[in-house]
Amino acid sequence: MSRIAQNHLDQAKLSHTIITANSLLLVFHMYVSIIGNELSGAGIGARVAADQYASDVSALQRLIDDIYRGSETKPLVMAPGGFFDENWFTQFIDDAAKSIQVITHHIYNLGSGKDENLGQKILDPSYLDGEANVFKSLQGIIKNSGTSAAAWVGEAGGAYGGGSNLLTNAFVMNFWLAIDPDDVPNCRYLDQLGMAASYDTKTYCRQTLIGEYYGLLNTTSFLPNPDYYR
Repeated sequence: MSRIAQNHLDQAKLSHTIITANSLLLVFHMYVSIIGNELSGAGIGARVAADQYASDVSALQRLIDDIYRGSETKPLVMAPGGFFDENWFTQFIDDAAKSIQVITHHIYNLGSGKDENLGQKILDPSYLDGEANVFKSLQGIIKNSGTSAAAWVGEAGGAYGGGSNLLTNAFVMNFWLAIDPDDVPNCRYLDQLGMAASYDTKTYCRQTLIGEYYGLLNTTSFLPNPDYYR
């Protein structure tokens, strides 16, 4: 098991031990449990090999089964929470097929928030269409693996590095996120939500509720930014 995964598991075991030792009746309704962040493929700052990551996910699933034994509900196991790499995801999903319920990936397909051409990218359908290859590839990998796990977008803020003021927090960002049903049958998209849905993505987690320039709420007034309503 990787050192990163071991630290997470040790902390979880410690928390469970403390709760048991003090005979506390605590009820947690935790919907998902994820291990690691952006360690897939080449990783961001660090990486974990696909086979090792799958082994860590299996260990997490066993730990959850043990902690929630006898409970009517237990968290879904979600991974890897990183950027899509076809070869890495193929091996990971094949190895973790029986231990995982959600396959999640991150999307910042507009590039850096400091890009001077960011506004043009948001309004360029041909550029936005490029992300369809990721959704299509992941859908195919999941189908071929035989796993029952669902695909999620675990994090997406359009442009990484905090986004861009007056762009990713403005009305124009709706063209990146908003649904345009007329485009779906022809596989031409002005949006992320419609594209994700057409490739059987079950959940789309927007980055973020508040913070930076891609938050859904204004960081000063806490009033909704335009694409909050999507």
